[in-house]
Amino acid sequence: MAKMKKKDLKALTQEELGKKLKELRAELSKEMAKKAVGGTPTKASRIRDLKRMIARILTFSNQKSGEVS
Repeated sequence: MAKMKKKDLKALTQEELGKKLKELRAELSKEMAKKAVGGTPTKASRIRDLKRMIARILTFSNQKSGEVS
């Protein structure tokens, strides 16, 4: 999964952000499980990138929920 840019995240709805967040969390848990078993992740920086994307999506989600409709 490629990194998403800010303008791409702003265009998503609250539901789409939730779906994307769920996908990223599932992928992160798979990568963490690989690491715990002793395997190597597909890319060394993948876990860090996933955590950052999750944080970015949560930030945009919180901003959107705080907006006045």
